[in-house]
Amino acid sequence: MRLVKQFDEDGCGLACTAMAAGTTYRKVRAFAFPDGEVTGTSTRRLREIMEAHGVTLGDRLIPMRGKHPKDMELGFDALLKINVRQNGREWHWVLWDHQRQKVLDPKRPPYERLRFVSYVRLMRSDRTSF
Repeated sequence: MRLVKQFDEDGCGLACTAMAAGTTYRKVRAFAFPDGEVTGTSTRRLREIMEAHGVTLGDRLIPMRGKHPKDMELGFDALLKINVRQNGREWHWVLWDHQRQKVLDPKRPPYERLRFVSYVRLMRSDRTSF
């Protein structure tokens, strides 16, 4: 998986979609926000955007309780919800690349401290793993 950086303050979900789908941030942004103004992406909205780009999310977010994906032995690519703030109304999306055992953070510069909250498995639209 190739790291894609977000160009907008609230574009982390778009960048994660671009990484998972193997496309560009600009293409995902144009699809998701044709009027040009990027706002945050809820899990439901991100699911719709990803499915339109050939990526399916697992059924639900699974709590991580602060554990790093390596410690959980996640043997698949996953979308991670991290750094929740504003009483749970704001968060950041990153991806777990299981082949490289690496978290891909689209933020410029990336967060120094990642507080892992939950994850959801990434699959191709035909429900096979990446």
